[in-house]
Amino acid sequence: MPGATLANSSIKVPRVLTVAGSDSGGGAGIQADLKTCLACGVFGASAVTALTSQNTHGVHGVEPTRTAFLRQQMDDVLSDIGADVVKTGMLPSVEAVEAVADRVKAHKVRALVVDPVLVSTSGHSLAESDVGAALIKHLFPLATVITPNLPEASGLLGGKKVDSLETMKEAAEQLHKLGPRYVLVKGGHLVDEAKSGDSASAGRQVAVDVLYDGKEIEVIELEKVKTNNTHGTGCTLASAIAAYLAKGLAPTLAIRQAKSYLTQALMASSDLAIGSGVQQPMNHGYALRMKDADGSAFCREARAVIEVARPKGVPVLINDRLDVALITGADGVHVGQDDLPAAAVRRLLTPGMILGVSVKTVKQAQQAQADGADYLGAGAVFSTPTKDSSVIGLEGLEAICASVSIPVVAIGGIKADNVQQSIEAGAAGAAVVSGIFGMPDPAAASSEFRQQIDSGLARRAAHSS
Repeated sequence: MPGATLANSSIKVPRVLTVAGSDSGGGAGIQADLKTCLACGVFGASAVTALTSQNTHGVHGVEPTRTAFLRQQMDDVLSDIGADVVKTGMLPSVEAVEAVADRVKAHKVRALVVDPVLVSTSGHSLAESDVGAALIKHLFPLATVITPNLPEASGLLGGKKVDSLETMKEAAEQLHKLGPRYVLVKGGHLVDEAKSGDSASAGRQVAVDVLYDGKEIEVIELEKVKTNNTHGTGCTLASAIAAYLAKGLAPTLAIRQAKSYLTQALMASSDLAIGSGVQQPMNHGYALRMKDADGSAFCREARAVIEVARPKGVPVLINDRLDVALITGADGVHVGQDDLPAAAVRRLLTPGMILGVSVKTVKQAQQAQADGADYLGAGAVFSTPTKDSSVIGLEGLEAICASVSIPVVAIGGIKADNVQQSIEAGAAGAAVVSGIFGMPDPAAASSEFRQQIDSGLARRAAHSS
């Protein structure tokens, strides 16, 4: 029977239950949470804590859900579908907080992400005045991660001034003492201050977050994306963290990957015009249109390659997909000019991971080196059948190699009969597709390439001596 087949299915889907308020404008709350879950590749279910009437001009009304019905929603989902992670957002009353804590414990939920939403961006109170204390008492001790912004951190700490990088660090440590395993204090409100010296990257417009695990403070700095489409960023980040936790990532990696997702969503939303107010929503679904969007298949393939290459000491880098690189524990990632900025990728990578960047011009090459690239891929040097790419030629390659101090790999149309020219132009190596995999004997073709590259390096050394 169809029902029996489904019930006995061995395919497990990562699941997130979001317990939050509904946003009739679609930009935040439950709507943002479910869009984020879909984009991040997990199944999202919901328990609605309140209905709100809002649009891009702000929140105009709130109708809380009866506590008994909130409990019923959670019970119905958790007893049937289940959830790897529960994420909370707007909890309008102490009774709602207590109900959520009770259900999380009763159903033995593996992980809990608490976004302590107390006030909307427009300044509308979304919770009773004593909800903050209830969060601290009932949910923080159960939480895997809490994600307060600066006003929320201040409110939770009794009005403590949280308006600088140092006070963010202090707040993270104090909040950690209240029970959560990880505290992420979001410093989006510090963007202007960061330009004047609070940030280690003074002189650039950056958004600063502080992550504390009870032992070490980590400052996460990413370039600020210039856009008005920022409504629902807090909901989106917390939901993305929950999604990546559900997919099995450790909390620090889940937070890094969630930051990557949010940053790219903001970039993809920078020109959207939805509504006439200042609270413009984001394009959560940008990731659904990413090339090679089948992340599970990509991860399986990457892990298979890593299993073969790592014992032989061969590093494995993932092209374009930072999420796959982090999830699989690859040695690094290579990004192009249309992907997440290199500086942002460098901040999201774990220590020791390799970052490669594709470039076409001297300006791009110098910027990539300044942003933390370990090597560059320059090209296309020659015309290539694998991608539509303008040709920079050997002169362009030589100029790029001369402009930076990090290794440059020649990309595009590289064959055994022209790779030596690329090496003599200054390249440290070459990236090859059809020149090897399009040959009858790939192993023999690889050997020929290695000989030609070694010969080119020897000739270049002789010329420079």
